[in-house]
Amino acid sequence: MLRSLRLSIMLLGAIGVLACSILVVQGLWVQRHLNQSATDAFVAKDVVADILPLPMYLIEMRLVLSQAVEGTLSRGDAQREVDRLVAEYNERLAHWRENPPPGVDKQLLGPQDESAKAFINASQTQVMTRLGAGDLDGARAALPGVHQVFLALLAMVKQTVVTGNKIAETSMATFMDTQTQSTRYAIRRASSGELRLKVDAVPL
Repeated sequence: MLRSLRLSIMLLGAIGVLACSILVVQGLWVQRHLNQSATDAFVAKDVVADILPLPMYLIEMRLVLSQAVEGTLSRGDAQREVDRLVAEYNERLAHWRENPPPGVDKQLLGPQDESAKAFINASQTQVMTRLGAGDLDGARAALPGVHQVFLALLAMVKQTVVTGNKIAETSMATFMDTQTQSTRYAIRRASSGELRLKVDAVPL
């Protein structure tokens, strides 16, 4: 009798440990998936928020070119501004190279960066170099072509923004779905009483 009681208690204890282990594993799995989904969503949103400020350096550069050509900004000041903006762009780009955002890294660090580099190169060689040589007419004539390169950059940025928004939406949907499934599973287990130990079922 005593031996049977001990075995029953040990069995109940083992069942309890197993049940707790299952809950722990399930909790860790859910937490990992929730964290991953949330991280992907926040990174994607961060990229989208940073994509526009990233070309803001180049948008400001486009303004500097116009100011330099129209004479509202001296050639020296314009060159210093261009150098500063290029440096800031490269610093932010280096951040994303060290922390590549999943899903948009190839686009952000590939075609978009190539378009940005093309605009920077056109700005420096076709406008700033001519201004530095005193060729104001040549710089003015080159500005419309440089502006077309700038518009191509903005079109590439728009594509990256669309991709980033889609990734963020998908990640948040996954986050909510995982959270909902976890809640439903917990409710089903609680209502079915799977984890309740029935002491009155122990044979005496």
